[in-house]
Parts: sequence; C-alpha cells; structure tokens
Amino acid sequence: MLINSSWGLGEAIVGGEVTPDQWVVDKNSGSILEERIAQKDVMTIRKVKGIELTAVPEEKQKENTLSQKEVKELFQLALKVEDYFGSPQDIEWAFENGKLYLVQTRPITSLYPMPEKVKGLEGLRVHINFSLASQGMQNPLTPMGQSVFEKTFLDLGKLFEKKIKDERDLWWFKSVGGRVFIDLTELLRNEKRWNKVIYNDVFSDQDPLTAEILEQFLKREKKEITRHKDKMIFYLIKKIVPCLKLVMPIITSSLYGMLFPIKAKVKAKKEWDKIIQDIEEGSKTLKTIEDKTKFIDKHIRKYTRSGFAILSYIAPSLKNIEKAQRIASPYLDDTSQLKLVEKSLPNNVTTEMGEELLLIAQNLDKKGKKPTKEDVEVKNFLKKYGHRSTEEMDIGIPRWEEEPGYVLRLIDYYMQDQNYKHGLDKLYQGKEKAEEVIKSIKAKLKQAGAGRKAEKVEKLLKSYREVFGLREYSKYVLIKAYKICRIILVGIGEELVAKGRLDDKMDIFWLRFPDITEKENLQEIVRDNKEAHRRHKKLSAPRILTSTGESIYTLLEEKEDALKGLPVSAGVYEGKVKVLNSPEEGSKLEKGDVLVTKGTNPAWTPLFLNIGGLIMETGGPISHGSVVAREYGVPAVVGIGDAASILKDGQIVRVNGGTGTVEIIDESGS
Repeated sequence: MLINSSWGLGEAIVGGEVTPDQWVVDKNSGSILEERIAQKDVMTIRKVKGIELTAVPEEKQKENTLSQKEVKELFQLALKVEDYFGSPQDIEWAFENGKLYLVQTRPITSLYPMPEKVKGLEGLRVHINFSLASQGMQNPLTPMGQSVFEKTFLDLGKLFEKKIKDERDLWWFKSVGGRVFIDLTELLRNEKRWNKVIYNDVFSDQDPLTAEILEQFLKREKKEITRHKDKMIFYLIKKIVPCLKLVMPIITSSLYGMLFPIKAKVKAKKEWDKIIQDIEEGSKTLKTIEDKTKFIDKHIRKYTRSGFAILSYIAPSLKNIEKAQRIASPYLDDTSQLKLVEKSLPNNVTTEMGEELLLIAQNLDKKGKKPTKEDVEVKNFLKKYGHRSTEEMDIGIPRWEEEPGYVLRLIDYYMQDQNYKHGLDKLYQGKEKAEEVIKSIKAKLKQAGAGRKAEKVEKLLKSYREVFGLREYSKYVLIKAYKICRIILVGIGEELVAKGRLDDKMDIFWLRFPDITEKENLQEIVRDNKEAHRRHKKLSAPRILTSTGESIYTLLEEKEDALKGLPVSAGVYEGKVKVLNSPEEGSKLEKGDVLVTKGTNPAWTPLFLNIGGLIMETGGPISHGSVVAREYGVPAVVGIGDAASILKDGQIVRVNGGTGTVEIIDESGS
C-alpha cells in the first residue's frame, strides 16, 4: 500500500507542486517497508475565496508529516474502505487536531492487481511475467486459456510435490490480471544463483529486457531477498528422484541429437506426429463431460513432459554456428557473414506457411481472382494451417479455420502491387545467400591450409540448416493439439447449453476447468469473467510484479539520444514507422516500413516479408520475431520498453541491428 503525505491540503500533491513524503506498507502484515521523507517547500492552504499555495516554514520542510502511529491508522482505514467497496481505492484523507477524516474515495481502475498471498511464504516475493517473457503475449488470456497453462505446469508440480492435487495448489504459479506470473523468489535467495536464473534461455534469449530489469531489482532489494534461508539445495537433494525423471529423457535425446543430428530430426518429427495421432484417435471415443475434461487434462500434461524431451533432439544444433565461428575465426578477418546462414531455413514450418501464402497470392493474381474461403488453394492452406491463430497460445481464441478473415486479408495485401514478388524474392535469395556463405567459408579455410577444419565447419553449418528449422514444429504440433482440445471443449459447451447451464456454446472458454464440474451458476461466472477480461485488457502488464504491489515495466535509468535496445538481426535501415498492435492490422503496412510493435508470434511472420526494419518492445535473440528477422535479413532491435507508444506513424527512424539502437531522424509523424 502506498501512502503520500504533505503539509496543508492535498491539492499540492495532486497538482505536482510538492514532492510528498512516502510510505510503502505491506498490505498483509501492516509493516512499513519503505519510508521516504521529502523536502516539502510549499503547501496548499484554504483561503476565504478558494485555496492558495504558500511556503512551508523552514523548520517543517524536512519534518515527517505523519508519525508511525498515524501511518498505521491510515493503513487500517484504507483496508476498511477497500473491503467496503470490494476493490482497491484511491482515498483522500486529512488529519485535523489528531483526528483522521476520510475526505473522498474512488476505485483505482488503472492499478495492476496484486498476486494473492500464500500462507507460509515469507517476506518480499518477486513474480516474473511468464506470458510476456516466454511467449511475448501482451493481452490477457481467456479463463480457459489460463486454465490450460495451469494444467501445463501442474504436471511439473505433481512430479515434485505429492501434496499438489490440482492447479490451485501451485503456489509458484500465479494468474494475475489474466497473465501468467511465476514466483521465482526461492530460487533467488542465494546471490550466487542469480546469474543462472536471470540469464537462462527463457529470459536472456526470449526477453532480455526482463532479465535486465530483474537484475536491477535484485541489486536494489538484495538485503530483503537474501535475508531468508536458502532451502533450494536441500529441496533438490530431497527431490533427486523426480529431478532425474524429468531430466534423464532430455539428456538422452540431447546426446542423440548431438551424435546423430539428421536422424534426430527425423525421430523428433515422428514422435511429435505420433502425439497428434494419439490425441486425434483418443478424442473420437469420448462420451461424457467428465471423460472429455479428463482426456484434455491428461494430454496437455503428457505433451508438456514429452515435448521438452523431443525438442531436445534438435537443441544441440543451436550451438552449431557458435562452434563454427570458433573454428573459423583464426582464419577469417570477419565472421559476421555466418549470420547469413540463419536465413530462410528449410524444414521451418512457419517460414513454409509464409511462402505458401505468397504463392497463393501469386496464383490468384495471375487468374485475376480475389481471395475467398471457397478457393481450393485457400481451403488447402486452412486444412494445413487453420489450427493457428494470431494469439494461438490462448485456447480460447478462435482459430483461422473458424475465422479465416485475417488469412484472406493477408493474401489480398500480398496481391496489391504484386507485393508477393518482393516477398518470394527475399525468401529465395536468403536460401541462395546462406548456401553461398557456407561454400565461401569452406573455400577460405581450405586456402588457409585448414582442410579438415573446413570440412568440420561445413558439416556444422549444413547440419544447422537441415535440423534447426524444425524448432518451430514443436509449437506447430502443440497448437494442433490445442485445436483438437478446443473442438472437445466446444462439444462440452453444446452439452451445457442443452442443459440450460450456458447461453452460448462458445461461453465454455469463459470458464476454467474446475468450474465445469464444480460450479452451478455458470452463466453468472461467464458474465463476471467477461467483465474482468475487459478490465484486464485495458491494463498494461508489468514485467515484474512484487508482493508489495510494485509493478515494474522497464529499466529505471533513462536512455539518452537514441532509443537503446538489444541487437538481434544485423544491418542498418532507415524508413518510415508503422505501429501495429496486432497482425490483423497488416494491411496498413507499406513496402519498406519499419514495423513497431510490442511483440510477435508466428501469425506475424508473413508481414516480415515486406518490412525494412523491426522494432519490438519484447523479445530476445532466439525469440520468434528475432529469428524470422534474421532469416529474412530484416535489421531488428528488441527490448525497447514503450517503443509502440514513443514512436509514431510516419516518423523516419534509423534501425541499427548491430548496435541495438534506434534513432529518430525525422520527428514528424501522422
């Protein structure tokens, strides 16, 4: 809870005329966590005709405006007001002759919700926005989307804790404001572990800005975070058996992938396809609502554990370019061209999806036809990719096969001025350039007398191109599984409508799994959840959320001159800014625009073929947008907090994908 106080009336605080004293109070315990006494030079006082700003007497300028007793009295009043109105309140108050008065109160609609307190978890807690850091998801999940994420983590929870019966027992998993947050506090008790937690593949590669913010926060709160006992070592020793159960399949498949990369690629694809085959066949025999919910629960959790192991088959190839660089660097003046090997990877289902859309646009353009959902080519595309969506990690969001409007608009956009030509040329040139670089580097090493090393480098780079494109297949298969589960859920919705428990079959996605079997008033729950989702959508989600209610969105220090982010795709490009909030707005893009957005997923991929540069608020070197930008040769910078708000349509910017900077060349914008 935050308390601001100054001398006189509150108008000086509201109007920004004075820096107030400030207290941060733990809402659960009532203890004062932070106290900042400011220099209060002015105050507002009441006059006969209105108010007047006047100087504070010098002896009172640095004096506490509230005693600790008064702070606690205010704290108790605030709790009573919140309890009475049922939501956090912004209250105005006054002390007069030692008596506290409530002046007015109003709901705080812009405040991001706090995570619920868990009994037995002590001190300051730090929660990472997993939705944003790992998936680049800005919008809140539907209730069913949240419930599916809970099921995903439930398997891991049950593996380590027998007392965990269902998703409500996952103390470290928090659904706050419709986003998924993970409590990392216990992992951070020991400072020696910080680098491993902060700079792991999820944060440092997917969203390095979150990693930087977390590091800054931990340095600031080091004393509070580390003062509690570190129990992780004892916990892991105690849980050695479940740890081995989780890790051994991953180690085994990683070793196989390292020794036999091409065979591993084939094996991984077969195992992923087998998962989908099992789900498709199993879904045909379900009869009751209970059968259907248990089936979804089982297969979501099964995919989670087996998916990691299967993905590990191709994980070793991720390091191939780095290995090739180490071998080749003594013989080459410049190894930066190795980045070109990442362009237009074969066996990448996301890139292939973009290519198919371009070819459909080309064929329809030759026939002089407008795209419709009745076209054979469009039907074939939706049969193959219709399980995808612009926000596909949320099972509650309709798939393209249900609502193909986005796909049709995209094809139509590619047909305008034959934009497909530019996209296809870029794609094919990327493939050619990558192959040329491999040949060139091999030749240079041979000329330098390093024949055996030339063969080794060629093998590493070819293996990378052959294998690593399959990384996108895991998500492709997961979303296919989601589609099957979505069909099952719609079936449950139909049954509940027939029983008079739901108004619309699609309302099933505004429920959570436990609601289906445990609750009676489903229609009321749906209405409440829709209203909560509407409120949450208006909120900007923080990257870090603490148990004291502090929401951290970006680094505290201001960056001067250029906007500074992280370089993820080399090159320098100057062009016109186009800010998009969703891929559905792609028709606004013109060829060569600099796309500015909060984050991307595979649904954005087709738009990359016509942009000149990319700026994202979230992301890292191996996040989806960065990988595709490199494949398509688009200079890109990520991790610029509030970029989509700072930059305006029409501004001319210089994107430097080598240094991670964005300069505004021309301030004018529409």
